[in-house]
Amino acid sequence: MNAESRKIQPRPPRAILTGLLLAAGCYEGADDELQTDRTMEIVDNLVLAGFPEDDIEVELDGRVLVGGDAVVGLEASRELAGLVEPAEARFRQYRTFNLLSGSIDTICVGGATFSGGVSTALDQAIARYNEQPLDISLLRVNQNVALPAACDALITASLVSGTGGLAGFPSGGLPYSTFEIGTGIVPTYGITVASHVIMHELGHCIGLRHSDFYNRAISCGGAAYDEGPAGIGAVHVPGTPVDAVYNGSVMNSCYNGGSSGQWSVSDLSALRRLYGDGTESTCGVMFPGETLVPGEALWSCEGNVVLVYQGDGNLVLYRANGTPLWSSQTGGTSPGVTVMQDDGNLVTYSASSVPVFYTATNSPGSFLAVQGDGNMCVYVHSQPLWCTYTSL
Repeated sequence: MNAESRKIQPRPPRAILTGLLLAAGCYEGADDELQTDRTMEIVDNLVLAGFPEDDIEVELDGRVLVGGDAVVGLEASRELAGLVEPAEARFRQYRTFNLLSGSIDTICVGGATFSGGVSTALDQAIARYNEQPLDISLLRVNQNVALPAACDALITASLVSGTGGLAGFPSGGLPYSTFEIGTGIVPTYGITVASHVIMHELGHCIGLRHSDFYNRAISCGGAAYDEGPAGIGAVHVPGTPVDAVYNGSVMNSCYNGGSSGQWSVSDLSALRRLYGDGTESTCGVMFPGETLVPGEALWSCEGNVVLVYQGDGNLVLYRANGTPLWSSQTGGTSPGVTVMQDDGNLVTYSASSVPVFYTATNSPGSFLAVQGDGNMCVYVHSQPLWCTYTSL
């Protein structure tokens, strides 16, 4: 089996999240013939699933990639093609058909080969996941083979040459078992960017696809390129934006020197929708579908600003000392509910379901943020659509 050699290099200030892609060679012997058969079946399954043929790549060792940095194993390819059902699947921005089992709680990340700056980046990436109210947690361990007793699954981290990253999709209800990070990322871009890339690859391991899968040019530049249409392993996560913007998500196809190593709010919304533990959302944020009923409040992360839906029907933003900063001027209406709608509007309804206040921010995936600086805004990605323009 032969394939055209393809080498993707980082292009400052942007770099593609992929490792060195080599041509597939010829295989000899029984074991090699078995590997060849497996590789060919994976490719056939991906074509059956609808992935464009020019998006499917084969490395010398027989691994099959889609989207430049996502490895697809045999069982995963069968699930993508609809030939088998994923085990105990749960819904998880865009995700694959392949999901984690509900029995997965603790995922160990084996970082035994990591040291120095890349080790710090791995710790930061794991912390970024564990800071969120999720029903899965990541635990770094210094073993790369055996599954520790405290873990439900093991993802092995390994180092390769270059400045890219590589991972795969879940299969059989388990996360993909390994990811690779280039040794050149820290010296070239720094620890923060390396943390960003690791967060991205771990995202693939738990079932997240590229947020700009439909046009990699959004984050990578160059000509428009579609990894494959939604519905064949790129399923929209409800309540998140359907479009992508440059630097708008950790799960964009490409990173750059300014990549922050921080979740965007749309990333947080996707993680909470797919893996949320049922507790309160990230402080100060109302995600699509969330509500306030009379008497409920939403505090900023700093605890110095609070939005209160009052029993008189008024929606009021206060300092922590009780000084009002802004109100919806709907006092005296019969209170119903305030909702951050899936269509992007923050709306306050009366008891008779009549809208008495709305932000007119018609952009699906928008969210409300109560900020510690005294401002309150509706954002989509990182772009403000509506604000109170108040400050402490």
